[in-house]
Amino acid sequence: VVAQDDLLDAARALAGEIIEGAPLATGALKEVLAYADGKAASDLMRDIKPGGADLPVYQAMHASEDIVEGIEAFAQKRPPRWKGR
Repeated sequence: VVAQDDLLDAARALAGEIIEGAPLATGALKEVLAYADGKAASDLMRDIKPGGADLPVYQAMHASEDIVEGIEAFAQKRPPRWKGR
């Protein structure tokens, strides 16, 4: 929550964080959020596991080079180098 006068700056800062993220993860998040609309949390936890619901972007993210890169970058305490594949 931010003051109305700070809203645009806060939105721009959040957009900057999103842009720095993995492109496949951003797409997967959008897909999962659309799928989640109106569903119970317990159903979602079951459905979003790999091989669960028909979420092709989410499934592609789990099988991508970027997921390995993200884990390695975190372990090595360095910025990730996303490839979008």
